[in-house]
Amino acid sequence: ICSLKANKFHTCRLRSVFCDVHAAAKNGLHLLCRLRAANSARLFRQAAIDRKHHRDNGKPSGKGGFTVKKCLVWLLAAALLLAGCGKKAASQAESLRQRYREMQAAHMEAEITCHLETENRTFTVSCDWTPTGAGTTVTGPEDLAGLTASVSGEDLTVSYDGAALSAGSLRDVAPANCLPWLLRAMEEGYLVDAGQETLEGLDCLRLALDTTAPGGKVLCTVWLGGDGAPLYAEFSQDSRVVLTARLLSFTSE
Repeated sequence: ICSLKANKFHTCRLRSVFCDVHAAAKNGLHLLCRLRAANSARLFRQAAIDRKHHRDNGKPSGKGGFTVKKCLVWLLAAALLLAGCGKKAASQAESLRQRYREMQAAHMEAEITCHLETENRTFTVSCDWTPTGAGTTVTGPEDLAGLTASVSGEDLTVSYDGAALSAGSLRDVAPANCLPWLLRAMEEGYLVDAGQETLEGLDCLRLALDTTAPGGKVLCTVWLGGDGAPLYAEFSQDSRVVLTARLLSFTSE
């Protein structure tokens, strides 16, 4: 999927579309939990059957029998394994986020989709970012190409040069500021969840980051490639995904 320069954290180019990516994100960890729960229920049922069998035959359960104690030991081992995986992902997340905090400049190109209540609107944009501000230029669709906007301030306020980019009723995060918002989230957002996922055959680190906006909290979920560059992101507000970004390229220094 990605064409990468050797030993470069800062360059990544994504060529394929992530299909149902946010569905994979929501279901990835829950699937593991469901499997664990299913196995746990099966083990408890088996233990009950074994006890009934021994009672019916007038025999005490032997050491080789499957007991509730053994089941609990297995569950404890599984819980410890999951906790270890979570700590590893969180450690990787913090290491990557420190590199974003030290970033001095970035150039991004992305396909942005606004998920409105009645329709979806898709734009392609390029964005040049520095710690003091960012500039976004629309590159598609053709009738909007060349439209520019500047992003500044703690609230990532958008100022348009000419006509505004129509994106419905989005309150805080919008096509013009979502890429700077992504970088801000990587720097300052509160880490809600971290885990490993595979998207289109590529191993990714998925981070869910809480950010604060004038209109309320915005949850930014980002999928990072093996070199730490963002590949896909989704932004949710009021428990609804309002915008997604598929990164086409990312370079930084």
